[in-house]
Amino acid sequence: MVSYISGENNHIVKADDASLTTQFTNTNFWGLYSTAGWNNNYQFDLQASYNRDFGKHHVDAALVFENAKSTHSSMWNQNQGFPVFQTDQYWAANSDHNDMWSGGGPDYTTGRASYIGQVNYSYAEKYLLNLSVREDGSMYFAPKERWGIFPAASAGWIMSKEDFLKDNKIITKLKLRGSVGLTGNDAVVSGWQWQQSYQSGSTYFFGDPTPSNNVGIKYGSLVNQNLTWEKSLSYNIGFDYELVHHLSGSANYWFKHTYDILGSRQNSLPTTFSLSMPQENYGVMNAQGVDLTVGWKDKTGEVSWFAILNASYGWNKVVKKDYPISYLPWQVPVGKTSNYIAGYTSYIIRTQADLDRWNAANPDYVNPGNGNTAIGLGSMVYVDRSGPDGKPDGVINNYDQSVLYKNPNPIVYGLDLGLTGKDFPSRPYLAGCCIIPRISLNSLIIMAARCGI
Repeated sequence: MVSYISGENNHIVKADDASLTTQFTNTNFWGLYSTAGWNNNYQFDLQASYNRDFGKHHVDAALVFENAKSTHSSMWNQNQGFPVFQTDQYWAANSDHNDMWSGGGPDYTTGRASYIGQVNYSYAEKYLLNLSVREDGSMYFAPKERWGIFPAASAGWIMSKEDFLKDNKIITKLKLRGSVGLTGNDAVVSGWQWQQSYQSGSTYFFGDPTPSNNVGIKYGSLVNQNLTWEKSLSYNIGFDYELVHHLSGSANYWFKHTYDILGSRQNSLPTTFSLSMPQENYGVMNAQGVDLTVGWKDKTGEVSWFAILNASYGWNKVVKKDYPISYLPWQVPVGKTSNYIAGYTSYIIRTQADLDRWNAANPDYVNPGNGNTAIGLGSMVYVDRSGPDGKPDGVINNYDQSVLYKNPNPIVYGLDLGLTGKDFPSRPYLAGCCIIPRISLNSLIIMAARCGI
C-alpha cells in the first residue's frame, strides 16, 4: 500500500488555508502578521502472508516493510507602521527598516523505516506460540545508532480443551499465558541532536579601538552521536477463565524494565560550564503492576446484558537519574516513584492551649505565609522539620518539606455495562481512579510541589 499527501493543508477536521494574514494593533502602531506553510506526508507498506494447516498443526506468518516520511516547510513575517492605509497588504507598510520586525522559515523532516517478521503456531488449538521481531530505523539518530532490533515472544495453553477439563460443567474456559518483549521509543528525542548546531546573537564585543556588541554565531549544545532508542523490556504472565458460561475474568501481572532513558547531565556540572550538555541514554526505571477483571453475562427473555469490572494497581521506581548534589533527601528521585508528591505539613492553631504549646516548643518561629508576623489563634503554621544541621531551626524552607505521597493514584478501575434487546443497544462505561491516603485526621497537608521526571 502506498499513500501520499501533498499540499498546504493535510488536516481532516479543519480546512485552513496555506497562508494566513492577521492584523494586530497596540496603543502606538498598527501591524500585520502573515504565515504560510506546506506539508508532505508519504507512507509505503508492503506485506507478504502465509497461512497453512498440517493436521493438528497451524502456522501463519507475515513479513512486513513499512516506510514513512513527513516534511514541513513554512515562513512567516510581521511588519508595523502603516502611515496612510490600514490594509492587510505589505505594500502599504512603512519601508523604514526599524518597522520591519522579524520573520522566519522553520522546516523539519521526519522519517522511519521498519522490517517486521511474525510467526504464529498452534497445535490442536490448545498450545499457542507467537514469535516476532522488528528492526526499526529512525532519522532522529546518527547513522551508526539509527537501527534497533526488538524481538518478542508469547505462549499460551488452553487448559479447558484438555481431556481432564473439556467436559467440566463448572470451568468452561481456562487459559494460561505469558509473554516477553523488547520495544523501542524514539518519540522522546527532538531531531538532529546528533549534529552540531549554531546560535546567533548580538552580544559579541569586538572592534578596535572601541569594542562594541555585534551579531555573531556560536556553537550550540554539545553533540552526542551515540543517542539511540529508549528501550523497555516487558514481562507478562496471567490467566483467563470462565465459569458456568456466565462468570468470566482474568488476572495479569506485568513487569517493565525501561533503560537507556534520555536525560541531561547538566545537573552534575558546575555553573561555570559554558555550554549545554546533550541528552544521553543512561536513565533506568522499573515498573510493575497487577490487572484484574471480573464480569458476568446473561440473558433475560429477549434482553442480553453483561457487567465487567476491571481494576489495576501499579507502581514504579526510578533506579538511575541524574540530580544536583545540593538536593535534599526528599528531592532525590532515585529510589522513589516518578510522580511522588512532596510538600509541607501544616496545623491550625485552634485554642489558646494549642498556641501556648506551640510557642513553648517553637520560640523562634515566625509565620512565613503572613509577612513573618507572630503566631496567633487561627494561624496556620508549618511544621519545622529540620534545618541545615539536621535539627529544627525556626525557619521554614526546603529543609522542612517531605514526601507526602510515595505513589499517588496507584489504583485505576472501570465498570463496563452492556444491555442489548431486540430493538435497542446500550453500553455505558464508567471509569475512575483512587489513591490510598495517609493523612492523620488532626492534621492538614499542604502540597507544595509535584516532583517527577
